[in-house]
Amino acid sequence: MKKQTRDRLIHGAIKLLQWIIPKLPLPIAEKVGVIIGIIVFHLAKKGRNRAIKQLMVVLKLPKDKATKVARNNFIHLGKSIVEFLYFPRLDGELLKRVIPDVQGKTHLDEAIAMGNGVIILTGHIGNWELGAAWLSMNGYRLNVVAASQGDEFVDNTIFSYREKTGTRVIPKNRSLKEIIKALQRKELLGILIDQDAKEKGVIVDFLGIPASTPTGITSLSRKFRCPIIPLFTIRQKNNRFSLEILPPIFATDDKLTLTLLNNILGDYIKRYPEQWIWFYQRWNSTNPI
Repeated sequence: MKKQTRDRLIHGAIKLLQWIIPKLPLPIAEKVGVIIGIIVFHLAKKGRNRAIKQLMVVLKLPKDKATKVARNNFIHLGKSIVEFLYFPRLDGELLKRVIPDVQGKTHLDEAIAMGNGVIILTGHIGNWELGAAWLSMNGYRLNVVAASQGDEFVDNTIFSYREKTGTRVIPKNRSLKEIIKALQRKELLGILIDQDAKEKGVIVDFLGIPASTPTGITSLSRKFRCPIIPLFTIRQKNNRFSLEILPPIFATDDKLTLTLLNNILGDYIKRYPEQWIWFYQRWNSTNPI
């Protein structure tokens, strides 16, 4: 299929879902997400096979178990997509129903009270978009660094939905100046570190395998003397979420701090393997799987 044709189909599907999803009760929308996940699992052969292989290599799962986890992972991501597209209907009351359990809020409030801004560390696990929405809709001034998806329509759609909840988006291609301004304003800065930093990163273990890990989070923490707060929004039963906020970390040596942060994220992935993006090529530049 030609790229232009594929892009038109993707854009059309997104527009259709944008129209349909907010009109449905959330439990029904979640079922649509399940269907989306199953369809993509069967159609996306390359991503499906990569997820299964990485689960077998990294978590040492037998193929049948890895296949089951990968399928559940695609279903989880399908649900996450429709939850994101439900943001136009997201208000305080619904947010409390979706995230009834918030743990460790005092860690965040105490970090903010230090007066140097706060870096929020998370990864592509659970529903990180809902976590950002919770912060913004509860009065926290959140900025997130966003990488391009290589498609202007998709980028604009994602950015606009984040901004519906009050989150400020900083495009990665002009991020440094805006990041500095956000921390100088003593605000929150959301950063995900579970992406391959290639030649720009530091090599430290991620789930037991050396991986190129971005150093921006540690450099910023040292420069602005701001704490790093790990935060995870984990799916529980009945599509409810637990928002888990951990104690602050202050960056020292890059390798030591990034190893600690990778271990924290890795522990969550081991506990909830079906909620992390296993089709992503996390180790591609160091240990292709």
